[in-house]
Amino acid sequence: MKGIGIHQYGDIYQLREIEFVTPPVGDDEILIQIKASGVLESDWQFRAGKRLRDNLPLPIILGSSGAGIIKAIGKGVSQFKEGDKVFFQTTISTYGTYANETIVPSSDVCLMPHNLTFIESASLLESSIAAWQATVEGRVREGSYVLILGSQTNVGLMLIQILKAMGTVIGVLTEDAKQKDVIYINGDRLDPIHEQRRFDLLIDTIGHSSPIFSALRWLKPEAKVIKFAKSRFQGVDKECLYSINKGLEQIKQLVEKGDLAPVLAHVYPLNIEGIQKAHIKKQYGRCQGEIVVCHRD
Repeated sequence: MKGIGIHQYGDIYQLREIEFVTPPVGDDEILIQIKASGVLESDWQFRAGKRLRDNLPLPIILGSSGAGIIKAIGKGVSQFKEGDKVFFQTTISTYGTYANETIVPSSDVCLMPHNLTFIESASLLESSIAAWQATVEGRVREGSYVLILGSQTNVGLMLIQILKAMGTVIGVLTEDAKQKDVIYINGDRLDPIHEQRRFDLLIDTIGHSSPIFSALRWLKPEAKVIKFAKSRFQGVDKECLYSINKGLEQIKQLVEKGDLAPVLAHVYPLNIEGIQKAHIKKQYGRCQGEIVVCHRD
């Protein structure tokens, strides 16, 4: 197993080539040949020493989401076979996805959408899973009125597509040139005559936005508020793992129906220089869309 990771925490110049002996595949595990890896917020945070709670000994290969081809399966795995094209997101581990191959639990893996490439599939994972989990937590149903803060974030772009497919009424809170709150419902500016419209759910994808206080007046008294904290939905926390496999399957179905499309910003080669550029862009670039590193065939 060869990949890119760190021997010590620090800046992008701590990225190194790392090689491990590939461990045996466990009963419920899958060995995957990596074709493309998503670059997540948690990747640069771990490299910089901002995720010490993960408590992993160094060195490690970075990366926790990707797409590739199954090379081997454990004896307890029945839903996949060697040669299957899959995409996945898992917890941070010693054997990450910035590599030629990795081992992951079968519960974190799903067959790739048939209409996407490896790069497109790897770009889908972080934001689409976060968006899907928000709809689950918010108990969104057809006809629900959902108000969104941060519709142009990566999660917001996925969330709007998913909500449209679910048949909800989507409101987007923004500010006009005079910095007054404006709400658009399904793309149309809310008329003053409809100012009494009230929403069932507020999803704040920014996590530190001041407009959330003015947004509260648009909610029903019993409405639920989901606010993305800075550390939440960036990578997969252990308490969220129960829904990852189901979430991946739902995302796959939406993509294959044409209801959900990835938003890809940058693709870099899966080598030290490419990952350095990807980490800089992810940490400081504020780009709209996801970043992927991939092997050049």
